Amino acid sequence: MAREIGGSIARGSSHRELKYESRELYHFSMSLSINLIMSTGHRKWAIEALIDMLRDALPEFFIRKIEIPQSRRHLRSLAGFCYLPKADLHFFMQQDLLLFSFDKGWVSYKDCIFVRYTHSNKDISHYIGCLKAATLITVENSQLREEMIALGINKEKIHVRPHPIRWAHFKNIGVTEKMRDVIFVSNFYRRKRPDIIADLVLANPSLSFTVYGKHWETFTRFDKLQTLPNFIYRQFDFEEYPRILAEHRVFCSVSDIEGGPVPLLESITAGLIPVVSDTGYARDVLPESYSKYIVPVSPNISMLSQVINLALVETHTVVDTTKYSEESYVKFVRDSILACT
Repeated sequence: MAREIGGSIARGSSHRELKYESRELYHFSMSLSINLIMSTGHRKWAIEALIDMLRDALPEFFIRKIEIPQSRRHLRSLAGFCYLPKADLHFFMQQDLLLFSFDKGWVSYKDCIFVRYTHSNKDISHYIGCLKAATLITVENSQLREEMIALGINKEKIHVRPHPIRWAHFKNIGVTEKMRDVIFVSNFYRRKRPDIIADLVLANPSLSFTVYGKHWETFTRFDKLQTLPNFIYRQFDFEEYPRILAEHRVFCSVSDIEGGPVPLLESITAGLIPVVSDTGYARDVLPESYSKYIVPVSPNISMLSQVINLALVETHTVVDTTKYSEESYVKFVRDSILACT
């Protein structure tokens, strides 16, 4: 069932049955109320961290963190129940949550709705109805914005706002020695093209590679990679992540589908040269001098190797990424809330 942080809700109950401490009601009685809505599958991911950051940074609003179950079995059990508490604003962290809530009648065209549109295997037209009803839409890259405008969505409400980064964590880390060549930062997913990564490592024994993430043990070629002297796999730990990143010369991503990726912004902030597939916001955030390091989706290994070797001798270009910081994102959200309500 769904879960609300900061209150309680029983199976099948309506928002009228929600109970809060009187202290909370008194303190927030004059505040705007906001539901920040995520999936249970987003727990301990970047999306939950984003919600927690917004709650801490926007104390002037009464903010609830709402979780919609990821399990289809649990979703079916909620059929017919009004699930979302009333609020001045519903902020959906992902478009599928908005679509589901519209289908269930939990929100309507009369509500003030913000939605983050992230990458999806489905076409944008699948979400067209609820996107047109949204008050504000944020997208990770300009290509998504242009596609939405072409489908008839009001361009004034579509904003390119990538997932923010903790800018200060990655700037001026103090690492002076680049001890390794190439780093991939991601959890294991097929869209991250693990086979290309494995082939790249095998084809370049003179280069050192690091995969930094989680669940790569499930990759069928993982055991083989572990035997290679030029390969290291490390479990992701955010506390040590900035330092690990800064010890590398090149950040690489060869994904088929991306909204970002967020580590691209973090890596160029930390002073790495990026070699990335032509997806997500690569062409939005990289300077012209780095455009030669944007490779086609599904690149051949020979061409990818050549580009990486070129990047390894590149002089780092300072890229201003402050507009992608958490502080900048909070200002945008606060201004948007006040304009909407």
